[in-house]
Amino acid sequence: MRLALLTVLVALCAALATATPAQALNCAQFKTAVENATNGQVITLDAGLTCNDTYDLPSNKNAPFAFTIRGGAGSTLDGTGKSSRIMTGSPTGGHAIDVTIRNLTFRNGTGSGGGGALELSGNVALTLDADRFFGNVVPGNGSGGAVNVNSTGTRTIEVLNSTFGSPTAPNSADEAGAIKVANLTGGPSIELVNDRFNHNSARFSGAASLTALDPNAAVRVARSTFFRNSAT
Repeated sequence: MRLALLTVLVALCAALATATPAQALNCAQFKTAVENATNGQVITLDAGLTCNDTYDLPSNKNAPFAFTIRGGAGSTLDGTGKSSRIMTGSPTGGHAIDVTIRNLTFRNGTGSGGGGALELSGNVALTLDADRFFGNVVPGNGSGGAVNVNSTGTRTIEVLNSTFGSPTAPNSADEAGAIKVANLTGGPSIELVNDRFNHNSARFSGAASLTALDPNAAVRVARSTFFRNSAT
């Protein structure tokens, strides 16, 4: 019995050690994968690449539909010259999006209405982890210079270990220069943990605006730094 158990454990460890990680993709492959993501998929942009494109997350997937987008070292999504924000997710009807975005830089995005880099609305869930947002803008009366989220979902919106703005590349909007999360009744809680907000600007809420209207939801900000953000 012990020998059989030991054999199983050895086989399992060997399988884990030789498992193939998610293939790193070039810019064209990355766009195709993001716009056709499937539940449980991990999509990896190859290290050091800068992609100048826009991305529409799938809007017609039934729950559960959770996937991860991640970057190798130095991976960047650049919105320079584009007429819409870098990444948009807006599930239709009874569909859903649950996306984790990890270790990517979003820069120079411009979004009408909200979210110069990223906007999610509807039955959505989001985790940002170790991401960076520089020089993203929402012109006019929009909100969330880098990120704008309006969720009716249930999973906590998480922003972790991420950086918004720098002295030379601030994010800006009319409201919430860096990020706005506005969850309606029945929507989820919001957490910002170990983030840095630096030199972002807006007419209202220079760095962040966080609203959770559901009485059972909470807003938590912990171990985060706000430095020289401005509201006029």
